Amino acid sequence: MCCQVASLAQIAKQGQRQNAAAAQAVHPQQQQDAGGGGSSSNYGNDRTRALIAALLKTSATAAIDALGSSPPGSGSGTGTAAASMAADLASRRRLAGVMAEMGPQCCASEAQVVSLLGSMQPLDERAVAEVLGLWARAPKGVDEPLGLAGLLSQVLDPKNAGAAAAAGASSSSWNWRLVVDKLKAAAPGLAWRRVAEQLDHDSFRVAGAPGFDVLAAAYAYGAGEQLPLPDLAAQQWANKEGQLSLLATAATAPSTSYDWDSAGGARVAPLDAAGSGGAWGSVDLADALCKLAEAGHFAAVRQLLDAPLQACPDMLLLAAVSARAATPPPAWGMLERQLLTMLTGNYLAGSAARSSSVLARLWASHPSALVHAMVDWASAAPGRLPRISDVCHELQATAQVRGAGACCHAGACGVWRAAGVVWVGGGGAELLWRARCVPTPSAATRACRCWTPAPWASH
Repeated sequence: MCCQVASLAQIAKQGQRQNAAAAQAVHPQQQQDAGGGGSSSNYGNDRTRALIAALLKTSATAAIDALGSSPPGSGSGTGTAAASMAADLASRRRLAGVMAEMGPQCCASEAQVVSLLGSMQPLDERAVAEVLGLWARAPKGVDEPLGLAGLLSQVLDPKNAGAAAAAGASSSSWNWRLVVDKLKAAAPGLAWRRVAEQLDHDSFRVAGAPGFDVLAAAYAYGAGEQLPLPDLAAQQWANKEGQLSLLATAATAPSTSYDWDSAGGARVAPLDAAGSGGAWGSVDLADALCKLAEAGHFAAVRQLLDAPLQACPDMLLLAAVSARAATPPPAWGMLERQLLTMLTGNYLAGSAARSSSVLARLWASHPSALVHAMVDWASAAPGRLPRISDVCHELQATAQVRGAGACCHAGACGVWRAAGVVWVGGGGAELLWRARCVPTPSAATRACRCWTPAPWASH
């Protein structure tokens, strides 16, 4: 089997050499330019057909067929290698693969685009999504690999992002408007929402601001509406790095590239009626980033959140809490628990802007999350307990937090139970505390017929 794979690899290489020879024959303009002569007439319809035929009918086709027929379990890992090679070669026979091989020259004229699309079938939503993915990852026409770290450095560093955007604007030569026009003419029944869903494919990634600009503009031009990013955020992607690259670039994009406020989906209303929530007011985006953090991308997501933590911590907190409105805080993921503890602590201390408004919004939308944050914040320093009592009075929430009603011995026992916390009320001071932080209950307290240990009392 090893010999078979080696021979098939040689066949594939031979096919690549033949493709290169075909491209040289179809584009002699490059050689003429090197010698100082030539005209653009060589880029015509017939020559484009010749190149496509060469790409589709070389011995690489036989290699694909042979690899695809290899038993998947034969040999020591050779079946997997054969399937991988077959998939790679097969992808080059699809529209996006041919366009990647040919480069931006394939859409230099209307005749070439019509010829290209006429030679490729099917022109379905998957094929269109792969073309959009090609433009997103190679907006300059060069498919350069860019890892997640490199992507984030472009997205988060304004200087790098500006340079990348300027470079993309100056050197990008995909005539995407022409291609989209001809795609719509050749396949008028395209469902563009389905195209957006099909962006979840193996090769999808967004190469920074230039890639997102092309992707968003091309989709809007074809669909007549914005890319449905809230829906794509709510979608469970198989290509999670691709989804993160999309959301990271979209979240930092200017409103001229993408208008989050009109994108729909679940949103948090800004505290200021005249304000704009932007990307960080999207509950779907916050939910997706929290899930991606739990799926192995915590460091990348946490780095992405540095900017909104400084610029709009209130919107980030409210969106993250709203994304978990139906889930008790102990069941949250690491990222949302960190955000709740870190950000709510600032508002409880009264050191952050609009503390009262944020706490009131939290109490109205997710009271158990606020109670949980109160307990964590007070547990770190006993001197904070009076502030907790003050906040409860400000929110007019004392009775609700105290919850299930007074203990039967109220003044004597001074213990109330309420949704995961205990309320200590002796001596006229009403304080919230975890059961494990309360001194060992007295015999009188244990004798109280309504007292039971909290779930964590034995921790």
